[in-house]
Amino acid sequence: MAVCNSKHPETKALPYSGLAYMAGVVDLGERGSLPQYNFEIKGKLLETGDGVDVNPADYIVHVLKSIGIDDVNIDGLEHYRNIARQLTYLLVLHQIAEVQRLKL
Repeated sequence: MAVCNSKHPETKALPYSGLAYMAGVVDLGERGSLPQYNFEIKGKLLETGDGVDVNPADYIVHVLKSIGIDDVNIDGLEHYRNIARQLTYLLVLHQIAEVQRLKL
């Protein structure tokens, strides 16, 4: 925020809690376009998923609570939570099988 306020005093800088950014020099090569970057972020609610990713059902509840909707009952949410947990497990098994197949 300090850079924004010092270079552009006429604008109001809004603080965003938990904001992350990446900066650096990127070689665009011959294409002149940015490559695709993927990031794995570890943050809140990790205990609700597999320890790396949040269970999407729990994130829905988190978002609702963050906007003041505490007492909500979503039909099928527990079923969705279980399906998301099972799909994560199946994806991990698939990745392990694929790695083993490529080593053969």
